[in-house]
Amino acid sequence: MKITVSLRHEIRTLRGGVGASWHAISDGVRDGGAGSAWGGNPPAADAARWEEIYRLADWLGMGWVRAEVEQRSYQPDRERFTWESDDMRALRRILDWCESRGADVMLQQMWGNVEWNRYPDVDALHSAPRDLEAYAEGIAALAEKVMRDWGYGCVKWICINNEPGCDFSWWQGPGNKPLPIAPGLRATRATLDRRGIAIPLVGPDYTGLGWKVDAIDFDDAVGAYDLHTHLDEFKLMPPGMSAPEQNLKAWVDHANAQGKPLFLTEIGSMHYGWYTDSPAPGGYLANLK
Repeated sequence: MKITVSLRHEIRTLRGGVGASWHAISDGVRDGGAGSAWGGNPPAADAARWEEIYRLADWLGMGWVRAEVEQRSYQPDRERFTWESDDMRALRRILDWCESRGADVMLQQMWGNVEWNRYPDVDALHSAPRDLEAYAEGIAALAEKVMRDWGYGCVKWICINNEPGCDFSWWQGPGNKPLPIAPGLRATRATLDRRGIAIPLVGPDYTGLGWKVDAIDFDDAVGAYDLHTHLDEFKLMPPGMSAPEQNLKAWVDHANAQGKPLFLTEIGSMHYGWYTDSPAPGGYLANLK
């Protein structure tokens, strides 16, 4: 294999940096379907332990952070906001690090997880919002609090939901069936615009590289695209590309044509095994991906 490096020819421009997800959700249930967005943060008042976390983040050298909250973190009831909850205090700790280190932030609302805005036959964690306008107003209130009241300039993008569109997703409608994310993106964009908040939305946050660009119906609502990849297998060696790689290229081409960034906001490998105590995610092929 021959690798040629030419500093005179730009092929791609990095628009957001390299980093990781960093969640602020503290009051979770490990087996409740919330996946990795489960607690573990020290209390926000424990400065010494947060300094330990900061040292690890410094060592990692992250220039980009996907900071995760849920609606329950700040709006557990329709008319009640809890800006001093444990989750929001943890979020401020995370944003403090990002602001002081110049790391860009995508503020990620993972899901609603509120009883007051769920479908009757879907649990609060997995339910899409029955009232889209109320959901959008909540996200706009969050953006206003973080960016205007608290003054964090590091927050560059907002994503409204984690991995919609699948049977296991957190954007489910009646009968526990996935609902399209486009109406939520449009409702949120319109609400942000009414409040004069110009921050771009990121979407669709789909997982898997099988989603086709022909099905994109939300270009008018997003300022950037994002995808996750875990179960996809890359060929890793020439000649040619695997089907997921070919489809990812189609997304790259579409994003470039629209003049918008494309982020891979979760990258992992479950293709070679992953459940319980499988060592496969730390194996050679997984690491090559």
